[in-house]
Order: sequence, then C-alpha cells, then structure tokens
Amino acid sequence: MQKYMDIDIRVVAGALVPVVASQVVKVVHHFMANSDTEIALALPLMKTGEYRQVGERIRLYAKDRPELDELADMLEGNSSVKDHIAVKRIKSCPENPECWVAYTRHRHPRKSDAKWRAEVSDKLTQMPVIYVRSIKQPDLRFGLGVVRFTSDHRSDSPGKLNGYGLSSRAAPYWLPEVS
Repeated sequence: MQKYMDIDIRVVAGALVPVVASQVVKVVHHFMANSDTEIALALPLMKTGEYRQVGERIRLYAKDRPELDELADMLEGNSSVKDHIAVKRIKSCPENPECWVAYTRHRHPRKSDAKWRAEVSDKLTQMPVIYVRSIKQPDLRFGLGVVRFTSDHRSDSPGKLNGYGLSSRAAPYWLPEVS
C-alpha cells in the first residue's frame, strides 16, 4: 500500500463513535464488493482492555490515489456518515517505516456456539468491536473484534485482506505505521 487517508469521526450530538465507525466500514465494504480495489483498514487510535473502543480515526490504505479519491467521494456523499466525519487529504506512506502494523479480525461467534464462545470470551471482552451486516445475507449482523499487531519488519508473505479491509491472524497484511 502506497497511499493512505484518515477519516476523523466527529462527536456530534446524537452520534456515537462506534456507530459512525460501523457505518464507515459498511461504505468501505460496499466499495470493495463492487470493485477490484483492495483497501486496508486501520484503527490508529483504538484502545483495548476495560475501556476498549475503536477510536475517533479510521485510516484507509490503498495502492493508488484514485481508489482513495473515489472512496472519499462515496463517504462524503453518504447521508449516514457525511455529517459525522472529516475526510483528511491523501498522503504517501513512508518508504522505510520504523514499525509495521497489522489489524486482524476476530468474528464474534453465534450464541449457539457456546463452547467456542467460552474459550475466547476473555479475549473478546478486551478488543474493540465493529458491528457490520453481511452484503450476501443482509439480515446477518455480527461483530468484528479488531486486534492490532506490531513488528519492526514486514513479513515476506503477502498477507490477505477480507471484505472489510482487515486481515486474518494466519495471513496478516502488514501496513506501514504512520504517526
């Protein structure tokens, strides 16, 4: 990824940061579903632990500027988010970053999967969650728990992104850390 842009979530009366963040992720998800573009999602201000939250900034990475320009237009034209976000200008990623980050997703289990839920319940209560709906099954709503990993070097394996711009733990998609 060579370009990135930040989307700051404005705290406006009646709008909760997690709800606006979920709406932004929904727009990104629809954008990726209708194009061949790969967009990586980062939550640089996220907090974990007892006071977990997604944070008031979403960073989107892409290979080229036109993809981010098109996505910025979609976000600024979307009635559910346009009054609650500030889309910042597109910037180039650093060529030799000191740190690399990967944001991985952990899908929250269904209520019927009690054994798996018990095994990971402590982890799930420590990570911020973005609630989304499936494009293929609009009645299916689930939470994506987000975990951030850091490294001082990037792996040689390319990594994979899902339709929400997050990677899996098995194949992390390393992004340059931007301060």
